[in-house]
Amino acid sequence: MEDSIKKEALIIYKADILFETVEEITGIKKEEIISKKRDQNIAMARNIVGYILHKGVGITTTLTAKIIHRDHSTVVYYNKTFDGNYNYYKDFKDVYDLVTALFWSKFFTTEEKEIDLQIKSLDALIEKLKKRTEYLLIKNK
Repeated sequence: MEDSIKKEALIIYKADILFETVEEITGIKKEEIISKKRDQNIAMARNIVGYILHKGVGITTTLTAKIIHRDHSTVVYYNKTFDGNYNYYKDFKDVYDLVTALFWSKFFTTEEKEIDLQIKSLDALIEKLKKRTEYLLIKNK
């Protein structure tokens, strides 16, 4: 149960980083991406988010669809049409390239910080255990 909660929290965390990244690049907020609006720029941003969440992050089509408030078949469609969009629409390609570069950079930077904090926490715990061991050895002599 705890592992599934951690996994879900990680998925939401990655999605939030992606939505923030798309907003930084395009100016389109998460609320617009998940809305029913069909403006070209919003639809393109939604398509990119859906594709990255499914193909890049590895989230199922069903969960990706839930995150972007669409049907899973829409995510399947985004994946099916990605190559054509990327190869033939310069705006799509440019936005996708910027979003993916910034998203993965942010994600890995955040991951590195989290790992560094975990290492520091483990180092502190090791020191506590060493002191406790020394104390017990001295006490039991």
